[in-house]
Amino acid sequence: MARGEEGGEGVEPEDKKNRRRGKGKGKDKDKDKKVVEKTKGKGKSSTKRPRRVYEPFDARFQQDLKAGALLKGRLRVNPRRREEAYVTVEGVEVDVILKGRKNQNRTVDGDEVAIRILPLEDWDSAERLEDAVEDSDESEEEGVQEDDSGLESLTELVEKKLVVGDGGGGDQARAWTLDEINNQIREHKRRPAGKVVGIVNPTDQRKHIVCRIHKAEKLEDLSPATSVTFRPVEDRFPFLRLQVPTDSKKEMKRLKKLELTKARDKFILVMVTKWPLYSEAPFCGVVEVLGEMTSKENQISAVLLQQGIEQTHLGEFSKEVISCLPSTPWEIGDKEISLRRDLRSWRIFSIDPETARDLDDALSIEMVDEKTARVGVHIADVTHFVRPATSLDKEASKRATSVYMVDGVLPMLPRLLCEELCSLNPGTDRLAFSIVWEISLETCDVLSEWIGKTVIRSCTKLNYGQAQEIIEGKALSSAPKVHQHTVKEISGDVKLLDKIAKRLRAQRFERGALTLNIPRVSIVLGEDMTPIGAKQYVQRDSNYLVEEFMLLANRRVALFISEKVPSAALLRRHPPPHRRKIEGLVKMTDKMNLSIDVSSSGAIHESLERIRSEVDASTFYAVVLLATKPMQTAMYFCTGAPAYQEQSSKWRHYALAFDHYTHFTSPIRRYADVVVHRLLVDILAREGEGKKKTKGSKKGKVFESTGKGGQGPWGAKFTEELIDQCDHCNKQKLAAKAVQDSSIKIYLALWLQKESYETEAVILDLNGPKWMGVFVPEFGMEFVLYWREERRFKARWDSTSKKMNVCALESTKENEPLLRLENFQTVRVSLVSAFDKRSCANEITAKLVI
Repeated sequence: MARGEEGGEGVEPEDKKNRRRGKGKGKDKDKDKKVVEKTKGKGKSSTKRPRRVYEPFDARFQQDLKAGALLKGRLRVNPRRREEAYVTVEGVEVDVILKGRKNQNRTVDGDEVAIRILPLEDWDSAERLEDAVEDSDESEEEGVQEDDSGLESLTELVEKKLVVGDGGGGDQARAWTLDEINNQIREHKRRPAGKVVGIVNPTDQRKHIVCRIHKAEKLEDLSPATSVTFRPVEDRFPFLRLQVPTDSKKEMKRLKKLELTKARDKFILVMVTKWPLYSEAPFCGVVEVLGEMTSKENQISAVLLQQGIEQTHLGEFSKEVISCLPSTPWEIGDKEISLRRDLRSWRIFSIDPETARDLDDALSIEMVDEKTARVGVHIADVTHFVRPATSLDKEASKRATSVYMVDGVLPMLPRLLCEELCSLNPGTDRLAFSIVWEISLETCDVLSEWIGKTVIRSCTKLNYGQAQEIIEGKALSSAPKVHQHTVKEISGDVKLLDKIAKRLRAQRFERGALTLNIPRVSIVLGEDMTPIGAKQYVQRDSNYLVEEFMLLANRRVALFISEKVPSAALLRRHPPPHRRKIEGLVKMTDKMNLSIDVSSSGAIHESLERIRSEVDASTFYAVVLLATKPMQTAMYFCTGAPAYQEQSSKWRHYALAFDHYTHFTSPIRRYADVVVHRLLVDILAREGEGKKKTKGSKKGKVFESTGKGGQGPWGAKFTEELIDQCDHCNKQKLAAKAVQDSSIKIYLALWLQKESYETEAVILDLNGPKWMGVFVPEFGMEFVLYWREERRFKARWDSTSKKMNVCALESTKENEPLLRLENFQTVRVSLVSAFDKRSCANEITAKLVI
């Protein structure tokens, strides 16, 4: 495989490639290329001039983007209908659809693309607007959906004209404003259609696509006549054709060693090498043959590679990274203690999952007077060890997040830091970044606030179960080991923190917050780390206690840094839901004879709480699942980015109903928090210097934010780098979530291979005669029931009533059906699992229990 051709055609702008080759603008480099293809009907080979399948990219698309004549966004492919792709553009009320491969024009899922809106007659109809189906995943944060679409702000273009038409050529193009586009959407219920005219940034996914061999000819003897088609494991990606590296003896030798003839039942990692105008499918090179598809280890490896996590978290930490770590045994020096606020006498403790080893947050509380409490949130001071611009920092920045799987974790930091020196383990002195408030017990208002570096000594580690027992007034089933203080004192602190947390939570919802929590499944492992069961993971008051104080800390820090450095703060925003999709939610709940107000996040929350009291638990969680579908992605952003600078209305977090929000509380496992800690250090240092009436920076001062000296750290270059870091953190967070979800599904499927599991399900997708989609509230997951696989009864689809009649095998059309099924009906299903070669996975399906 020729590494130099990694991007291939369909990545570079056409005019740029031609200029680099010294050719005229707009010329197709493959114009005179000959391709060998079989003559139809004869099976013989003939040499023919290649026929263009795609149009060249617009040579001026970069200029047109800047001028506002094109839209930009990240393309995502509908895995259920790969001929459909969507681009979310801020300022357009619905996603723009790209119909067919020609309009998608050699792009793959995740590419950032420039699109031109097509004429109105090419837009989608009202029916297609309502019926368009896209797969989506639930979010792990704040109960909202994580969507992998990228957004480009176009608010500044509202008053500008957008060229709507096929552009280029001599065609007459009609000019529209975004307002006019949205009016067409509203009045005629039409979804705008577009086509790709250029790729702004190709996705890294092009470099790692996991496939299986779909079809192969003359594979035994590699030659120009060899033809291999690969089918990606994920349906979001197109089929790929092997590019036989006949011009490189070294690559041919490497490819032969991979023994593709023996790899028909194995995962194969490929990368896109080029996508010529004449080829319906992209060409690829084989990177690696991974192993048998039925192996759990290979399935996990395939997921890690597909999501790019294997590449960023590859193997052990390098010697250069390890050399940045302090020598052990390590202890805090007296000089370091003198520079910090000493809180070692405070009664500080952590509440975490029972198996947690990276303890990055702890709490404390004490009464100031009968109406006021002093509450502290204490976060591991990771930045003391991870110095800017070091090999350790670069590695943490690249990884950006820890990745949690059923059987382990791929850490962002070496274990010496995340499990020992940074972890707030009880009974040991630890460096921390603390935020301390005096809070009114009556109103929960913050009366005073202090933020700074501290040294603490946690007195104990409680797990969520122990904290819950304390809250409920039960005797502890297992006694925690306590240093310096007593269990009775800690129990009093937990109860007081719980009292304040409940008030804070109530106030959040009164101010418009929304939570969309769905039950999650937890895999039970045996001693040999194989799955022996599954159970529902339930969040209780002890979880919400910790959550509320972490939310308060993140919100207060976000407000602080955005006020002090409005052009260079790292915040986290959550855009409002897709307008049309949220209207679809209303129609869905209407069909369930339920009403939901979607006018605001608070209105949705109030509606859901009312619905909770009107229906059974299974139906309620089905409605919550439907409510996650329209939600957009929460994302990190730099306040100095052009899309957000001086536009603080875009900074808001929709689900939390916060004007300012960031991540500060988990620096051991999230690099975004490390960046925020460094901003805080520099801001606090500047504030301290200001109080001392000093001007400018001290000579030789090195800023935490950059690792460099100078008059100030937050210039244009810092902003550019922070924008890139935010984008990378967003990408890695989504990838880590995908790995976590896939890991759970793999282990759940392995368990269900051994024994089926019967449970309750709600029908959510019954729209035809072939299959039915169900939601299993116990696990918070959706599964499919295929009617063709049923051998115990007949299934007859009634297209008029949109119901499925389930009948006995010997029944006739005149017989009364055993069951009449319709959407939103609750049924019993049995979950089973078997290996499916098409999806290259142990597929979980549902069977109807009658």
